[in-house]
Amino acid sequence: MLPSPNAPDRPSLTLLVGGVARSLPRRRLSAEGKRKAQRIQLTPRDVAIAQDLVRFYGLTAEQVARRHFTAGRTAANRLAELAAVGYVQLERPWYRGPGVYVTTRLGAQLADVGLPAPPFRPLRMAHHLAVADLAAILLRKYAHVDGIGWTCERTLHQAAMAMARDRTGGRLLAGVDHVPDGVLTTPSARWAVEVELSKKGDAEYARIFRWYAAQQDYRRVVWYAGAAPIRRRVETLIVRERLDDFMSVLPLPEGVTVYEWGR
Repeated sequence: MLPSPNAPDRPSLTLLVGGVARSLPRRRLSAEGKRKAQRIQLTPRDVAIAQDLVRFYGLTAEQVARRHFTAGRTAANRLAELAAVGYVQLERPWYRGPGVYVTTRLGAQLADVGLPAPPFRPLRMAHHLAVADLAAILLRKYAHVDGIGWTCERTLHQAAMAMARDRTGGRLLAGVDHVPDGVLTTPSARWAVEVELSKKGDAEYARIFRWYAAQQDYRRVVWYAGAAPIRRRVETLIVRERLDDFMSVLPLPEGVTVYEWGR
């Protein structure tokens, strides 16, 4: 299970990975960015929104409101303003359901977290939004733990790619075998988190299990599964592989929304 050490209470953390940027980006905006910025007064909250959108692939207006505003209408208005000057754009991944705000190249430059604007893949967006919801819930739940934080999949993948290049003298000879959907971190431990909305084949689970078994970076792996049959299948495979002292399976907590095409 995830950690519950006795630690002094502290204010609830916001969802930004690696700490909250409360200043405008260090890197200078491009000439185009400067022209856009002259049409809107950028704030540290705008930077924080851009950072969340870069790291989580995108967020709904409701998710942005929960993280950065006290009213949904205010969040929607600000996102519309940022979209009007080219920092974000609204995508529609579902026939029915909410739109998703993603960053543009300028938005990624504003975020200044060392990641490019994420690709928009409609078929993966439900998973990305569920991971973002879960990350927020876990950070609130363990806000009393000193130094609690969340590292996103995009950041983990970038680090793994950099290590692969280093091992091959700067050339990337192969892709990255696997990275978690996110990592809950404290100064002394890391807990890998997987969000499972659809069932994989047994061979794919076995490959991921072997990858985790070879790692020494994680104290524990927690799978959050959306449906009971998926939970039971993952639990069965974990026991069969004798990894139940290292892995566990939990249902998605209340507050995680899973969108589908017809919704």
